[in-house]
Amino acid sequence: MKKLLFFLILGFTTLTTARAQNTDTPCGKVFHVVEQMPQFPGGQAAMMKFIADSLRYPPVVCTGGVEGRVVVQFVVDCEGNILNPLVVWSVDPLLDKEAIRVVKLMPKWIPGKQNGKPVCVIYNVPIRFKLNEEKP
Repeated sequence: MKKLLFFLILGFTTLTTARAQNTDTPCGKVFHVVEQMPQFPGGQAAMMKFIADSLRYPPVVCTGGVEGRVVVQFVVDCEGNILNPLVVWSVDPLLDKEAIRVVKLMPKWIPGKQNGKPVCVIYNVPIRFKLNEEKP
């Protein structure tokens, strides 16, 4: 019973946090899916190259052999700015911190559009941390 209550409270807190994100943007409503999704300048391949070039595997985590995929969620606003990056799939706190750092380094995106107008859109980016490769 205590576990059920804990998960209900956790779920409500998560829902409240997600709703609070919607009001923190200059564009008003935040969309999950739009007619034209936001794009990294140069497309998906350019984004993957940017991540690979910018990513630094934390040495402490390297020696521990920690690998995995961190998923960072953020809002691309109507001007292409990245807002409120947060980790929605975690592997290790140090990898999470590095993934957030890389996302914050990204240049302005091409904003998403709905009915031909730029809008705020939630976007998820998976960042893979893999040992024994030149670049993750």
